[in-house]
Amino acid sequence: MKKVFSIVVLSLIVTSINSISLATTGSGPLKFSSYNFNEFLAYMRGDGNSKGEVGKKRGTPLAFAINEAGNYSFYYYCPMKYGDNCYPSSMEAMNECTKRSKARGNGRCYVFAKARKIVWDSKNIRLKRKFDEEAIIRIFQENNWYGTTTNQTTKSNKKEKKPKITKKENSGKTTVDQLKELNELFKSGALSQEEFTQAKKKLLD
Repeated sequence: MKKVFSIVVLSLIVTSINSISLATTGSGPLKFSSYNFNEFLAYMRGDGNSKGEVGKKRGTPLAFAINEAGNYSFYYYCPMKYGDNCYPSSMEAMNECTKRSKARGNGRCYVFAKARKIVWDSKNIRLKRKFDEEAIIRIFQENNWYGTTTNQTTKSNKKEKKPKITKKENSGKTTVDQLKELNELFKSGALSQEEFTQAKKKLLD
C-alpha cells in the first residue's frame, strides 16, 4: 500500500514539473500589431483597459502570452479587490492563447511577460509599478517589438516614406474603398493610431 502511495506521489511531482516546463518563454523576432500592443497596455494597467489615468493602480498583471506573428495574445491580471491573492498563471495564459490562436488559423503562443517583467528572449526587463505608457512604448521600440526602432540611421531608412494618399492615386476608388484599405493597414500594424486618424480625416474632409 505504501509503495502504491509513493508511486502516486512521485507521479504527481513529475506531472507538476512537466506542467511548469510547458510554460515556455518566447524568443526570436516579434512584432506586435497595434491591437495587441494595446492589449499589453491593458495588461500592465491591471484592469483590462488600455487607456485611463496614467500611474493609477487598478490591479496586478500576472501573465501575458502572444504568438510569434504578434497578431494574437492572451493575458491574466488580478483585480485590485483581490489584492495580491491571485495565482500567477503563465502556463495557463500560454495554453489559452495557443488554443485561441490556433482556432483562428495562427501558430502557438509563448510567454512574453510574467507579472511586470518582460521575459521574451530572456531579457528580464522589469517594468515599474507605476503605469507609464511612454516608457513601455520606448522599450518596445528599442527592441523592435512595436512601431519603428529608435536607432534607424541608415540612408535607406531615411529615404523610406509611407505612401501618401492622393486624389490621382485613388481617382478610381470610392471613399468607402479607401477607408477599408486604411482600416486594413491599421489592423495589420502598418499604421499607428495617430497615422490612421490623420489619414481618415484627410479622406473625409
